[in-house]
Amino acid sequence: MSLFDQDADIKIYNYKTKKVHMEKSSILLHAETQKIAALGNECSQYVEGDTRFKLVHPIVMGRVEDYSLAQAFFKWIVNANVNYIDGKRRLFKRSNRVLIFLHEPCSEVDKKIYCDLLYELGYKNIFIISADTELGNTTPEEVIWNAEETYGKLDFAIEITKEDKYQYARYLYKELQNSCKRWNIHLEDKR
Repeated sequence: MSLFDQDADIKIYNYKTKKVHMEKSSILLHAETQKIAALGNECSQYVEGDTRFKLVHPIVMGRVEDYSLAQAFFKWIVNANVNYIDGKRRLFKRSNRVLIFLHEPCSEVDKKIYCDLLYELGYKNIFIISADTELGNTTPEEVIWNAEETYGKLDFAIEITKEDKYQYARYLYKELQNSCKRWNIHLEDKR
């Protein structure tokens, strides 16, 4: 199993620049101070077993596992891809509306957590499209780019997804094996 199998891939769509940026939902912390050393794709340089750092996954399988670190991650990704364009800080928000597209089934509590994370960044109108939403014959990307027709002017959209679905499958299988071991159940016996 890879270190990053359980990480969600976070895509951020900037409606002003029409650009999409994707990051892994990973954070690397200094082991002693617990301060952030790296975020997102920069964490891929982490070598397993390096005791100076601790790899943390704030969003796993589309769910927020660590609220404070997810908050830091969202603040960083929005600043890097929406608030600063070509190195220049924008003066005004395009809108106080944002869209979240969740590919994994989520409870109302999970949806509320995502709303709270974006509300803390100053966004008052947060729209959520979840795995339960029927998309018809359109792709998630088409739905996101055309969302302004439905929701009005949006500042940006965040898509919580997984590019390589096999990584999630590997992660879930490993979790199942660990649970069966803990419960003293043999997988082969219970088909």
